[in-house]
Amino acid sequence: MKLNLSGERKIAAAGKLLEQALSSKVHPYQRRNMTDVVQRRDPYAALISTLAVETGVSEAEIRSIISVVGMDRASIIREARIIKRKSDG
Repeated sequence: MKLNLSGERKIAAAGKLLEQALSSKVHPYQRRNMTDVVQRRDPYAALISTLAVETGVSEAEIRSIISVVGMDRASIIREARIIKRKSDG
């Protein structure tokens, strides 16, 4: 992100960013890559999120389906669609 700022405004903006970085307990490089940190903790987070959006059920429901049927994508989608149909009435 580039900003067109004058010299004094650039210094003030840099100072503000530095203050924010120093006041935070998370290192600035880690904060910039928080999605990477989350995915390292849960390697299936992206898949679960994608399946939830694709099928229209919550991520918690996808996780419960996975606990029953395993990581077979077709089975997960089948079960999620059944849950979705039941919830829609």
